[in-house]
Amino acid sequence: MEPKYELTDNPPPDAFQKMWTPLLKFNEHAVGNANACTLAILLKEPTTDELIGGLWARSLWGSLYIDIMFVPPTLRG
Repeated sequence: MEPKYELTDNPPPDAFQKMWTPLLKFNEHAVGNANACTLAILLKEPTTDELIGGLWARSLWGSLYIDIMFVPPTLRG
């Protein structure tokens, strides 16, 4: 079978899960349980508790994978 390739900036909502599920199964078979855990560091405005930035990550197979990080310009230095 020759696969069809498609580049899109609007993937179907279930596309990520359809790729992630078999990849996770393959990796767990090869190296064991991922022991997945979502981790976050939330930066909040101290007087309003409004979320202003932070870090979003996952812990898989004993490694940390950072998905996104945002620090407001006023806190950069």
